[in-house]
Amino acid sequence: MTDVQSALDKIGMTWSHATLLAVCTGLVFLDGSEMLTVSSMVRVLQHEYDVSALDRSLMVSAVFVGVTIGGLLGGIAGDRYGRRPAVLSSYFFVGLFGTLCCLAPGLYSMIFMRFLLGISFGVGVPSGMALLVEFLPTNRRDAVNNIVFAFFPLGEMFAALGCMFFMPTLDKGDWRPLCVWAAVPAYILFPIALLTIRESPRWLQINRRFPEAQEALAWLGKEESPTEICTPREMQPLGSAGERLRRMFDPDLRATTLGFCYFCIIANFLYYGQSYAQAQTFGGIEGSMDFVSPAGQLLISCAFELPGSLVAAVLIQSPWGYSRSLQAVLAVTFILCIMLITVDYQLYAVFVPASYVMKGVSSSFFVFTYVVMATVFPTSVRNIALGFCVSVGRIGSISAPIIFELVGEIEQRKHALFFVLSAIAAAGGILVVPYVPCEMKGKPLNDTEAAAGECGGRGELIPLRKGVPEGSDTC
Repeated sequence: MTDVQSALDKIGMTWSHATLLAVCTGLVFLDGSEMLTVSSMVRVLQHEYDVSALDRSLMVSAVFVGVTIGGLLGGIAGDRYGRRPAVLSSYFFVGLFGTLCCLAPGLYSMIFMRFLLGISFGVGVPSGMALLVEFLPTNRRDAVNNIVFAFFPLGEMFAALGCMFFMPTLDKGDWRPLCVWAAVPAYILFPIALLTIRESPRWLQINRRFPEAQEALAWLGKEESPTEICTPREMQPLGSAGERLRRMFDPDLRATTLGFCYFCIIANFLYYGQSYAQAQTFGGIEGSMDFVSPAGQLLISCAFELPGSLVAAVLIQSPWGYSRSLQAVLAVTFILCIMLITVDYQLYAVFVPASYVMKGVSSSFFVFTYVVMATVFPTSVRNIALGFCVSVGRIGSISAPIIFELVGEIEQRKHALFFVLSAIAAAGGILVVPYVPCEMKGKPLNDTEAAAGECGGRGELIPLRKGVPEGSDTC
C-alpha cells in the first residue's frame, strides 16, 4: 500500500507523460498564439471599424477580463469536478470562439467574442498546470514546468508567422484568416486530449476514488503501478468552493496567496504590456529596419523568449535560490525599461534591440513566477489557488494596453511614461522578492494546508529560503 506521490516517484517518466505534456503545453501554446494575434491586428481593426486608439486597447483588455473570470471559474470547477473536464472544455471553446472572431461585424461583437475566448483560456490553464504537476515525479517537476512555459513564445512565433502571411505591415491586410490560423492548434489537440489523458491521480486520491487513481497510475506505467492506494491521515476533503477559498487565506496559506497574487500582477503587466507595446510601436517605425517587416520584428522578438525560458530554467536549478535569481532578472528588466524610452527620440538602434532582449527577460520573470506558484499550494486547494492568483494577476495584463494608449493620448503619441511605469513596477518587485513565502525545489508536493504552512510562514511574509520540511504524504 502506498500513496500517490510515492508511486509517481517510483514510476518515473514514461511515454504517457509525453502525451500529457503535449496536451498541457498546447494550452500555453494557444494562449501565446491568441494573445499575439489580438495585439497584432488591433491597428487593422482600428482602421476598419473607425475607432479610437483607446477603443482598440479594449479589444485586447477584453480577452484578459475573460481570462480573469475564466480563471476563477476554472479553479473552482477543476477542484470540484476534476482537472481533465476543465482542460477538455477549454480546448473545445477556444477553437469555437477563436474561429467565430473572424465573423465579427463590428467593434462590440469583436470585444464580446474576445471576452468569451478569454473565459475559455482561463478555465483551462490553471487545470492544465495542476494536472501536469500532479502527474510528475518530484525530481522532474521543475524541469518539465520550464518546458511548458517555453511553448508560450512558440505560440507567439506561430501567430507572428500568420501575421507575416496575412498582415506583414501590421496596419493593413486581412485579419480574418489570422483568427482561424491562431485557432487551428485547438482543433488538432482537442481530440488527442479527449482520447488519451486521464484524471489527476492526486485529485482522485483526495476524493477517495482509489480505483480510478490506480487506473491513472497504471496509464503511466502498468508494471510499476501500485495495487493499493492509501491517503495521508492529515489530508482534508476538498469541501465547497467557499471553504477552499477560505482555506487560501488561513494563517498557513495567507502569505503564499497574497505574495503570488502580487507577483502575478507584476509579471503580467511587464510581459503582456511589452507584447502590446511592441505590436504598436513596430507598426509605427516601418522602414527603420529595411531587412525585415514589422511582423518580422515581432517574430524575432518572440524568438528571444526561448533563451529567456532557458535562462529561467538554469536559474531555477542554480544554487542562488529563487530570491536572488528573481532580483537579478528584475534588475535587468529595470535597466531595459529605461532603455526603451529611446523610442520617443527615434533612437531605434537602441530601442529595437532592447525590445528584443526585454521580451526574453520578462519571459524569464513570468516563467519563474508560474513555475514556483504551481508547487507551493497543497492539493486540496491547488487548482482554485492557481486560478485565483492567475486571475488576480490579469489585473496587470488588463491594465497594460489601456495604460499604454492613455499615456499615448496624454503625451501625444509618446510612450516614455509607459516604460517609466514599467521600470517602477520592476523596482517594486525587487523590493518585495525577499519576502516571497517559500519554495518547493526538490520536495514532494504538499497535500495539506499544515504541511504547506511549514514552508510559507503563518500569516506574515518571511524570507525565501532553501530546504523546507517534507510534506505529509505518509499513510
